[in-house]
Amino acid sequence: MVGDWIEKFPEAVKKIHQAGHEIASHSDTHPHVNNLSYEKNIEEIEKSNDKIEKITGKRTNIYRAPYGEYNNTVIQAAQDKKYYVTQWSLDTLDYSRTNR
Repeated sequence: MVGDWIEKFPEAVKKIHQAGHEIASHSDTHPHVNNLSYEKNIEEIEKSNDKIEKITGKRTNIYRAPYGEYNNTVIQAAQDKKYYVTQWSLDTLDYSRTNR
């Protein structure tokens, strides 16, 4: 989950958690993380996780970077903070549909 979304929809976060779903950090502000320093990458992950914990009482150890971006800095920052970094294996392009 992205920090901005967590702040806007705390009740949804709570319901998702209570339904037994695993919640992961997807950064705080959804930046292009390949352009960030090591320290800024950690800050993005941790701020999102702080917001998750505030609502659910539980921290996550899973992280997926925005836009599917990653480089050595992104991966190292996440792993150094003990996050399991995940990525998708299939892009369904569901975000590109305009008939919602």
